[in-house]
Amino acid sequence: MCGRYVAELKTFWADNFWKIYRGQDVSFEWEDRFSVAPSNHAPILREHLDEDGEVRRVIETAKWGYEAPWVTEGDKKPRPINATIEKLNTSGMWKPPLSSQRIVVPMSGYYEFVPTMVDGKEVKVPHFIHHREGALLMAAGLCSARETPEGWVHTYTIVTRPGKDAAGEVHDRMPAFLTAEGVDHWLAPEKLDQGGRAEIVDWLEAESERLTPDLVEYAVDRKLNNTRTVNPFDPTLILPAPV
Repeated sequence: MCGRYVAELKTFWADNFWKIYRGQDVSFEWEDRFSVAPSNHAPILREHLDEDGEVRRVIETAKWGYEAPWVTEGDKKPRPINATIEKLNTSGMWKPPLSSQRIVVPMSGYYEFVPTMVDGKEVKVPHFIHHREGALLMAAGLCSARETPEGWVHTYTIVTRPGKDAAGEVHDRMPAFLTAEGVDHWLAPEKLDQGGRAEIVDWLEAESERLTPDLVEYAVDRKLNNTRTVNPFDPTLILPAPV
């Protein structure tokens, strides 16, 4: 986890997305995707200090799959799509972005692929995990910005934690989700030292526990399985599979 998710955001746009999360770039446009896969570009929220020292919150698209600043063109090493919460403050990969490049990844749900026997054959059945009331979910993430001859490349990873409640029934890992208040704390653009990193990891472990009881899941159609043939803009991907 998490290997595929849903960025259906227009439902939340006018009424509460900007109001709750204080996004300032109201001209941002997005076509809902019901299958965001690794290497796709999708929205992230981040904060930074502008030239006047004011905190600015922006939403922009970035590539899913973290590329460290030292990655060179043509480097074939894997681009991590997930960062385990247990290693955030011990891994040389994650300590720098945990210090100063914390982001939020908005999603309306995510998928897990569960090995299941169907007609005597084991297949992977996708399950859609989402908020029981259809609320937007905000996952903790980390990002990187790398300058290239073509411009800046922004990439990101999603922080995961042990699975619990309905999410834990389909997989042993899940995203570390944030409450609306938690979004403010996670995004704050202050640079953290070693003690600050340890403190925010402990906080995230407790914070992400608060939302696990609100998640539900059900199986969806296996047409989602093949990223080469699936239509990522198809809203029927999140409908319950026929029983």
